[in-house]
Amino acid sequence: MLGMIQLRQLPLIWELFARAMPKLDPDLVLQRYRSLFEQTNDAVFIIDTHGNHLEVNRRAVEMFGYELDELLNMHTSALVAPDEASESRNVLAQLIEGQQFPIYERRFRRKDGTVITGEINVAMIRDADGQPLYVQSVVRDVTSRKQQEHDRLESERLRIALEKERELNALKSDLMVTIAHEFRTPLSLILLQRDLLERYFNKLTDVQRSMRLEVIRTQVYRLTSMLDDLNFLVKGTMNALEVRPTLVNATSYFASMIVDFRALIGTARIIDFTANAEQSQVCLDLSLARRILTNLLLNSVRYSSENSEIRVELRLIDDHIQIAVRDHGIGIPPNDLPHIYEPFFRGSNLKNERGTGLGLSIVARAVELCGGSIDVTSVVGKGTEFVVTLPQLDDCPRPPAG
Repeated sequence: MLGMIQLRQLPLIWELFARAMPKLDPDLVLQRYRSLFEQTNDAVFIIDTHGNHLEVNRRAVEMFGYELDELLNMHTSALVAPDEASESRNVLAQLIEGQQFPIYERRFRRKDGTVITGEINVAMIRDADGQPLYVQSVVRDVTSRKQQEHDRLESERLRIALEKERELNALKSDLMVTIAHEFRTPLSLILLQRDLLERYFNKLTDVQRSMRLEVIRTQVYRLTSMLDDLNFLVKGTMNALEVRPTLVNATSYFASMIVDFRALIGTARIIDFTANAEQSQVCLDLSLARRILTNLLLNSVRYSSENSEIRVELRLIDDHIQIAVRDHGIGIPPNDLPHIYEPFFRGSNLKNERGTGLGLSIVARAVELCGGSIDVTSVVGKGTEFVVTLPQLDDCPRPPAG
């Protein structure tokens, strides 16, 4: 029964007994207090205002491994782990000044050198005039509980690490399948054009040679882009990517990206670009921004007809940058929308369309790294609009002059 008394109740016990003294025999009161003092499962210390032990119970002797005579007159800080001794002395000074403390934890060193963790409830006992008499400190050994908590957290950390490792291994496996499948076509085209140039170089006109060299260049770019995307995805999964903010004119930067993109896919595609500000100095990661817009444009180009228009709109809204890409393509079925950012996901209406299924997952990862958000609206057969909102980044270095 006594062992079940709550830790926070013990500093008040003597006060309750003292109030009952006029009605009870003093020897009986002392006997009851002594019984409680000795039988509780917590270590109890009576400490003078200088920090020396005046009295300790049997549980304190058991908990700390000292003899009773050794503990008596020992300074309380001698039991505390060395790196926390100064904090212990500060608590005593603050108690004398009238400060109260909630239950807190402290690390102690036993006589044999082992360290335990104690949960402490401490109170200053004062006389009728409010002068400090002594400190009553109750220590509960929570070492086992803390170890269990540590083991649980470590187990959870290992579980998460193993799950991450499984995800990474699965990703690597899928990447190998993707590489084997998707790289076959551009490599075949490169080899074919090379063979044609080698065998018939003198019979081909300059225009025909240029056309075959252009095919090779385009397929090399395609291979390079796929490798770059795969590398980005693996590094993103391993949290090995860093955000590098740069101050730039957003309108000029995104306009130049679109010019570069059109040069790669051919001028037949109509890409209309508008911005709500001409002079728009913003702070963002240029590499991530390029990856976001390029993959969104590739997605629109791949799944819309050659003569349809793609619209790109740049909006500066307070301290955010918003990029909207809208096409008039095949659209995304509603059941596919929750999965479009998953690596290797392929839409149910793509049939035999080629692709890695990585573009939108790369966009989503890049947006996440920037601390932004992405929204999509789509109607099957009418088109899709992606709206990416990015916050302007902090600590933005200015680009070098010239």
